[in-house]
Amino acid sequence: MKLRRTGFNVQEVVGDDSVVLHLQGELDMATAAHLRHALDHALTGDATGLVLDLTDLTFVDSTGINLFLSASRQAEDRDDLLRAAPVSQRVPGAPSRRSAPGE
Repeated sequence: MKLRRTGFNVQEVVGDDSVVLHLQGELDMATAAHLRHALDHALTGDATGLVLDLTDLTFVDSTGINLFLSASRQAEDRDDLLRAAPVSQRVPGAPSRRSAPGE
């Protein structure tokens, strides 16, 4: 399955017992429904593991964070494993220790 929208893309790779969702681009309120669909599809199948590959995610807002938390709870309820692949570089817009106000 491949969902493509302006600025956001989800690629699903199905393995023997796990699913990898490779997220690319900007995840926000406008694109969250596409990820929700991919998460629902991945979490209702036979796979017992889900990996969210965030390597190419360039932006995520609170809507996206809430989707990650919801997916984690849903996976836990099914006794499935959910993991996030490391982010290769800092996501723009995320606060860092050096950019904290008042420092």
